Amino acid sequence: MSPLAQSELDALRTKGYVALSSDRLGHCTGLFAAAKEFFEQPEDSEDKCRYAATSGPTASEEGYLHVLGEKRLFTVKRASETAHSLRRPAAICWSAAGDLLLQIARQIASDMHFSSDCFDKMIVPCMTLHEQLATPSLLRLFRYDRPDHDSLAKLTAEPHRDLGLLTVVFGSSAGLEAWDPCNRQWDTLGGPSSTTVTVLVGQTLRYLTHGTYMAGTHRVLCKPVLSGTIDEQLHRYSIVFALRGYEAPLHLRQYTSDLTGDFSAADYDLLDGKPATVLLRRISSQHFNINADRATREAQRHHVVERVCGRIYEAPLGPPTSHASPLLSHNL
Repeated sequence: MSPLAQSELDALRTKGYVALSSDRLGHCTGLFAAAKEFFEQPEDSEDKCRYAATSGPTASEEGYLHVLGEKRLFTVKRASETAHSLRRPAAICWSAAGDLLLQIARQIASDMHFSSDCFDKMIVPCMTLHEQLATPSLLRLFRYDRPDHDSLAKLTAEPHRDLGLLTVVFGSSAGLEAWDPCNRQWDTLGGPSSTTVTVLVGQTLRYLTHGTYMAGTHRVLCKPVLSGTIDEQLHRYSIVFALRGYEAPLHLRQYTSDLTGDFSAADYDLLDGKPATVLLRRISSQHFNINADRATREAQRHHVVERVCGRIYEAPLGPPTSHASPLLSHNL
């Protein structure tokens, strides 16, 4: 049985995202509870210090990070570098999310008239949380800070498109918004206190499907705390599994069909026979990291704009209000 109904697959193709039933959340309930307990620990607790992320541009790639005024996050890449209380529930959630996205990738392959298993070599090695091996894929736990009840909604993750193949986001409440290119407006996913499950297309998949599947632009906009809010609603929690291609060689003819035509000669020269991670790095080089601290993020933004666009970066006067440019979308 296909994981997505035809209407859901159509939405994923045309919009770059699709909201699924919250019953897909079952395997992640234990991780939500464990993450909440972890984030509630003092900042100088043993676990937060032991698994603190390194500073700099790649700070959010593994371990615990506190971005002041926005969020706390823990990125899981391998069991040995994950806080003990998170390891088992993270492994369960990782496997369930990986299996869901593998089935969706196979459905997409068939929809594109590719071989149904053409993505398997990039996905199967990433379906398990390994003890020591860090694959390109990751599982990221978030606790977003809500603004005070007398404040405006706060943008805690700027509009961005993910780098990899597919992403699934499990949210404890509303806050995730996706750009609907058909209606040209932000689509709020979920109600104020309802759990949400959203699948997003990443930029690697957009490339391999020749743009047929759009990469989903999304952001996190946290509404203010309501007067009398219980502790459970003071923050927004989410679990993000980002599926990025393993280091299997890319054979571009596997991603051509009567629907797509062929890649260019330049594409073959740059990527054919190369590890899938080469494509990931090329995409990543045109983006900056929205989960880095603000100073690092701004430095990366300057660098990317000046290098890719050949112009001097000017800081915007306010938060973005429309979907990001392909060159300036931010990585996850």
